Amino acid sequence: MGKEEIKFCSCCGLPFPKHDFGKNRQTPDGLAYYTKAHAAQKQKTFRVTHPEQVRDSRERYLNKLRERNSA
Repeated sequence: MGKEEIKFCSCCGLPFPKHDFGKNRQTPDGLAYYTKAHAAQKQKTFRVTHPEQVRDSRERYLNKLRERNSA
């Protein structure tokens, strides 16, 4: 059995297997800075603490889709 490659999570600083990280083509190694679980938790926390910003962003996105589909 081969040794599993690890990467350190920027959120908690702990090592995790590379398959626990999402893809991000803009990073040097092609993987996200946070594990998938930490990224989901950060997104959830943001949505809970900034409901107005999330609602406004969603409304702008939906308006853009409506404009594109009506043309």
